Amino acid sequence: MRHSHTTKRVWLCRCLTLMLLLTVTVAGATGWAQALYLFSDGDGSAAVLDETHSGIDSVLLNLETGKSGENAMLTAGTLVTVRHGGETITATARQETVKAFLERMDILPGSREMVGIELMENSVTLTISDHLTVYERVTETAPYKTVYRETTSLPEGQERVARPGRNGQRTAIYEQTWVSGQLVTSQYVEEISSTAVDEVVERGTAMTSVAEGDTVVKVTTNADGSGCLTFASGGTMKFKKAVTVTATAYTAGHDGVGTRTASGTAVHEGVAAVDKKVFPLGSKLYVMAKGMEYGYTSAEDTGMKGQKIDLYMDTYKECIQFGRRTATVYLLDN
Repeated sequence: MRHSHTTKRVWLCRCLTLMLLLTVTVAGATGWAQALYLFSDGDGSAAVLDETHSGIDSVLLNLETGKSGENAMLTAGTLVTVRHGGETITATARQETVKAFLERMDILPGSREMVGIELMENSVTLTISDHLTVYERVTETAPYKTVYRETTSLPEGQERVARPGRNGQRTAIYEQTWVSGQLVTSQYVEEISSTAVDEVVERGTAMTSVAEGDTVVKVTTNADGSGCLTFASGGTMKFKKAVTVTATAYTAGHDGVGTRTASGTAVHEGVAAVDKKVFPLGSKLYVMAKGMEYGYTSAEDTGMKGQKIDLYMDTYKECIQFGRRTATVYLLDN
């Protein structure tokens, strides 16, 4: 399209439902737009509407004055559908302006009504109403967002900024409601593009203890044998290596077992006897025996040889029930 007062071309928005709002205000008016024209390209591609475009060759039309240069021309043979006052008519246009076409159809928009012009491949739809909803593409400042991601390299409850955020510009779609030539509401619909950079904040998941009833739901192992235990609570524990052992159980008062470990600590559940060449004394372990998740424990006692572990239990009955089992022991990062 081309305005006859200037050679400036008007670019329309891209998208089937996207519309570009143009208002024409007549001198002496009381602040209401005399006509509001909404243009959308039905094929979804960006269009330069000039004399080479079939259907309409001027973007501005003032229904009040019909001034030269403010007429929208319809190409002869174009099928035009008009929706107005709850009625719909369809007619074939001559080589004429929209104003002339509407007059020929005996349709006269009111001074506060708006004309929405929708361009299809071989047709034009005119919607005349004092209430229209359209979608406009807007470029505006885009504040950065904060994105959180979990990391096993931080203790549970701690956070750190892995990447600072940066504001930018975004292209967004707004739903606009126009009533009698005035913009009444404008609501954000969606973001098409943005140059803003998200801030990335890492949240630690590494646990230093395991709550009662919490269990391992996933084991991730790296190529070097290290890895990570993920718990049902969402917490994590890193391990240096996993060792397959033969596990047994012991308790105080049986087989000469006293109430103190080789480290000098009191015996209790969560203590294990190990070969300190395999698991150094003081090591934190996580034990998953066949048919039983013994859980978090500490290598505080000795007396075992090779890849074996003796797990402390409170009663002799529990020890008998446990018996001898194959277990995987994860040597945790302290």
